[in-house]
Amino acid sequence: MKTLRLIPIWASICLIAIGCGPDSHSFRMNGSINGMSGGDLFVYNLDDDNGRLDTIHIKDGEFRYAGTISQPTIYTIVFPNALEQDFVVLGGDEITYKAKANDLRNFEVGGNEENDILNTFRRETKGMNKDKERATAKDFINMHPQSLAAIALFSRYFVNDNLESHDCKTLLQTLMKKQPKNTYLMKISGELKKVETGKTGTEVPQLTLETKKGKKVDIKDKSKPWTLIFFWATWHSNGYEFLNAARTIARDNEDKLHCVGISLDNQIYQWEGVTKPDSLIIDHCCDGMAWENKAVQELGVTTLPMFYLIDSNHKIVVSGSDKEEMISEVRKKVK
Repeated sequence: MKTLRLIPIWASICLIAIGCGPDSHSFRMNGSINGMSGGDLFVYNLDDDNGRLDTIHIKDGEFRYAGTISQPTIYTIVFPNALEQDFVVLGGDEITYKAKANDLRNFEVGGNEENDILNTFRRETKGMNKDKERATAKDFINMHPQSLAAIALFSRYFVNDNLESHDCKTLLQTLMKKQPKNTYLMKISGELKKVETGKTGTEVPQLTLETKKGKKVDIKDKSKPWTLIFFWATWHSNGYEFLNAARTIARDNEDKLHCVGISLDNQIYQWEGVTKPDSLIIDHCCDGMAWENKAVQELGVTTLPMFYLIDSNHKIVVSGSDKEEMISEVRKKVK
């Protein structure tokens, strides 16, 4: 009878133990680093756009970490020497981590099949040079395009290395076919589109701007065979030089060239006085949004000054940030 009374108590203890585990929106990680008695590591989530870093404290070679997730995702551990290690987390996971302080690159992570794939990749690439390792990563991604492990390798070896490379673009397409709703892949796709939009040979996006006087400015206006768009600001060290170069170009090619100046000044008064003499030869626009300006976003402008020469088919023929190049290219092409 005494034994029977103990059964409900033991069952309750088991239920409590199970209930204390991570739910579908959380995970726990238990790690050990042989030979590292103490110190701090950092960890971040690849899907976190805010770039938030959490701290992991190591004591007697061991650490514990718990986190919450909204979807299956990839985490990265960062060591003080900037070495980064990726692992995959699914909701409810109990992640295990093992490494040696004198051989950190060959760590092992358990807890799900995704991490098993990454473990296999690390074992197979041990001792390889960078080019061979990258080629193997490409093969792994093509073999496992439906996995988060493939995204981890894609981020590490291709996005971080060269977003605009042919391999990066091709692998992104492969991954998005299998994981079209993955937020990280969608973010990278958006970044790539921004970078490629303003490239030579691409069509300029449809943009309608407005001058201070309310005149609508269509970037794809067909009244003249050529369009020159230049981005500048009064606060930039080369701003006035670039503006003066654009003035010369606009005057010399008034019958063939539609010239549009977009200022990244925050306040209209900072540029309106300077640009008044140009009202007949240049359409000056400034919405006070600076780097958030729609044209800046659509054309992927990342530096000042910047120009784009556009032909009658609305294709970008040449772009750059040097005023001498701008003058030279316009003279050669706008005849």
